[in-house]
Amino acid sequence: MKKLYFMCDSGISGDMTVAALLSLGADEKVLRDVLLSVTPGEFEINIRQIKKSGISAKKFDVIAGEGHVHRHLSDIYKIIDDAVMTDGAKELARKIFLIVAQAEAEAHGTDINEVHFHEVGAIDSIVDIISAAVCIDNIGISEAVISPLSEGKGYVNCAHGKLPVPVPAVLNIVREHGLSIRHTETEGEMITPTGAAIAAALKTEKKDLHDFKILAEGIGAGTKDFEHPNVLRVMIIEEEEGVWELRANIDDITGEAMGYTMDKLLEKGALDVYFQPVYMKKNRPAYMLGVICREDKIKTLEDVIFKNTTTIGVRRNYCRRTEMERKILCKNTVYGEIKYKICHINGTKRVYPEADSVKEAADKSGCGYNEMYRILCQMGEIERWERNER
Repeated sequence: MKKLYFMCDSGISGDMTVAALLSLGADEKVLRDVLLSVTPGEFEINIRQIKKSGISAKKFDVIAGEGHVHRHLSDIYKIIDDAVMTDGAKELARKIFLIVAQAEAEAHGTDINEVHFHEVGAIDSIVDIISAAVCIDNIGISEAVISPLSEGKGYVNCAHGKLPVPVPAVLNIVREHGLSIRHTETEGEMITPTGAAIAAALKTEKKDLHDFKILAEGIGAGTKDFEHPNVLRVMIIEEEEGVWELRANIDDITGEAMGYTMDKLLEKGALDVYFQPVYMKKNRPAYMLGVICREDKIKTLEDVIFKNTTTIGVRRNYCRRTEMERKILCKNTVYGEIKYKICHINGTKRVYPEADSVKEAADKSGCGYNEMYRILCQMGEIERWERNER
C-alpha cells in the first residue's frame, strides 16, 4: 500500500505543506482553479522554485490584499462550502479548521464557535488549509505517517502578544492528536498551529517506519532562514512488509491455558505461535511464548495474550525475513482432491502435500499418516506436476 510520509525535520506550516505537495505532484492547475472560487479579490498566490541552504524546493506564498478580517469558524465553513472543489477536499478542510478551532478555544478558555481566528482566520491561513486539502485530495493517497515534529525555542509575536515556543495551540493539537514533538536548539517557531492541524488531520497511524521504498519526493520551503535547511519533505512510500515477533516469559501457566492461548492466537491471525522452555529468575522453570504476526495484528494478539495468560508484559521485535514464494494448487488423485504447496526461491523448489489433505486421505484409505504422505510424494503426481509447471 502506498503511503505519504511527512519528514518534519524543520517543523511544519501550512505554506510548506502546500509547496511540498505541489512538488510531489499535486496538480497546480487544479489548485489554481479551486482558489479562483475562494473569496475572489482578497489574495493572490505565488508558486516558484527557490533554494534553501542549497536545496531546491518549491515555495508557495499567499499575497493578501489590504485589510484584515477576523472570522469565526462558521464563516470559514461557509467559504469552504462555497468553494468549487471536491467533497473529499471540503471534508478534509473542515476537519483541519475544526482541529485548529478546538485548540484555540482551549488555549483561550472559550467555545469554538466564539473563537476569533486571527492568524488562522486571516486569508493566507484559509488559503493554506484549503490548498493543502485540495492537494492531498488530488494526490489520492489517504494513508499518512507523520515523523516527530521538530520545534525551536524562544518566543514568537502574535495577535495575543509574545508567546513561548511552541505556542499553546500547537501544544494542544500535539497532545490531543497523538503527535510527537522534538525540541531543538534552533531559535524561533518551526511548528505553526496550521501546520500542526494539517499533520493531525492527515495522520492515519502512529508508527516507526522500518523498510520502505521511496516512489516520489516533494520538497516545500519555509519562509524563515535557519542554520539548517528550512524545508518540509513529503514522500510517497511503499513499505517492505516485514513481520513482528511478540514475546512474553510466563512462569505460572497451565498446559491447558497454553494450548487454549495458542489456538486463540492462530484464530485471530497469528502467522505462527510457539512455546519455548526457559529458566527465569530464581531458576524457576517457565515458558517463553513467541508469536509471529503482521503489524496490523499486534494489538489484537496482545489482547489475547493478556487475557489468557498471566504475563504482565509483551516484548515487540521487528523482523525482516526472506520468504519463499508459495502457492496452493489442487490435484485430483485416487485418494480424492489433494492440496499441494509449491514453494520456490532462487532456483530451489519444493512441492509437498498439505497436512490436512494427507490426514483426510489417510482416514479414507485406512493408512497411517506417514505412509500416506510417502505415497502421495512417490506416486508420480508431483513429478508430472513439476514438469507441467515449468
